[in-house]
Amino acid sequence: MPLAVIDLTSSLQYLNAGQLRMLAVTSEKRAKALPNAPTINESGLAGYSFSTWVGLMAPANTPQDVVQKLVAEVNKVITMPDVEQRFAAQAAESVGGTPQRFAALIQSEISRWTKVVRDGNIRVE
Repeated sequence: MPLAVIDLTSSLQYLNAGQLRMLAVTSEKRAKALPNAPTINESGLAGYSFSTWVGLMAPANTPQDVVQKLVAEVNKVITMPDVEQRFAAQAAESVGGTPQRFAALIQSEISRWTKVVRDGNIRVE
């Protein structure tokens, strides 16, 4: 049986058309777009979690008042009903937050994948 791990955004149309069958989602929580699909963790692989994410960054020397204005506007926009609907139509979920929260996510991802590379003895060929 062919098997693939595909991001939900690009596979949703095929799932909805019955061309693919969802076994599980890789995120920590069930996807809003497919609430009946279990997580891999629920399916028996304890501790497994993988999600793709997108964030907004600015140069390091951007003035804090500009950063705070951007954060406020982005957080406002992603909660607008039409924007939420567009995200939902693509099986994407907006989070929003603060620069500190995003920096913590980036740092945790760097730590996580550094460990995977080290533990797996993964090398560039």
